[in-house]
Amino acid sequence: APGDPARVAVLPGCSAPLPVGGRCPRAAECYGEVTEAGGVPDAPPVPCGRRHTWEVYALGELPAGAGAADLPGIDAHRGVRRLCNEGTFRVVSWRLDDGWTFTVLPPRPAALADGDRAYRCLAGRGTDALVGPTLAR
Repeated sequence: APGDPARVAVLPGCSAPLPVGGRCPRAAECYGEVTEAGGVPDAPPVPCGRRHTWEVYALGELPAGAGAADLPGIDAHRGVRRLCNEGTFRVVSWRLDDGWTFTVLPPRPAALADGDRAYRCLAGRGTDALVGPTLAR
């Protein structure tokens, strides 16, 4: 809908090629706090127009052969680390300010079972510290 904060332009640096087959989100994606369920990180999607903890700055596909048993440690995989890092964040967001933290949100096991292998690279500044689509312009 016009005026919907989640429908603003994507990240300003998304014309740059991303490592390891990564891609930018098509629209702002925002999440609440990350918790762990069975060792697998999870976070609820929330509207970007309200306070949120994380925003997506890049997406990637789980490595070939990775399954639900690999989700707890997916952030340690070399390809995931090459995409989900401060360097990629700075390239796609054009943000140079300090105070950002980064984490990886794997697909939920049910989504993975349905063929959705996308993981999300998240950036945040603390619990509910972001308001509006902070990274998109």
